Amino acid sequence: LTRFDGGEVRQRASLAAEATRIVTPWDGHTLVGHVGGAIVAGDLDRPSQMLDAGGPEALRGWAPFWLLGRARVLANAEYRVAFWHDLNQNWGHFIWVHGVGAAAFVDVGAVSSCAAYGDISERKNFFASAGVGLRLFYDNFGIQQGMMTLDFAVPIAARRRECLGQMFPGTDELPKLTVNLTF
Repeated sequence: LTRFDGGEVRQRASLAAEATRIVTPWDGHTLVGHVGGAIVAGDLDRPSQMLDAGGPEALRGWAPFWLLGRARVLANAEYRVAFWHDLNQNWGHFIWVHGVGAAAFVDVGAVSSCAAYGDISERKNFFASAGVGLRLFYDNFGIQQGMMTLDFAVPIAARRRECLGQMFPGTDELPKLTVNLTF
């Protein structure tokens, strides 16, 4: 339930499922596959209530909040390689850097419109992105493991989309390169 300032109450429910498979065929080389799907239902009358298929956790060639819909199915494939995994460098007594790596990835997805569920399989609702990235493996204060990613992605098969009266960019308006930094 969401209660707005004017006293309006909206109900929203979502269901999601995902699976990830990580395989390391030889030391320093990792293959990652991820498949996920989600659906949202309820009193949906604002773009912020829809599912998002853009950003660093989904289709990396799009900024968050550009690929909205009532349902989505996403798949990601990634090849990771570790260049160094025994650095153990102390950065300012707060972060211990242990390794540096890189990744190449492809993201594909189908996103329904904001008005219906059944159009998810239409050609205009398929999207993709591809790119490369850097990985920095570290510990915070020597106790909490982390990975910082710097991904560079390009959108593929971009089309203008409308969601509840709001227009979102298509191929001509999209940046040719999206940069995602995550911690």
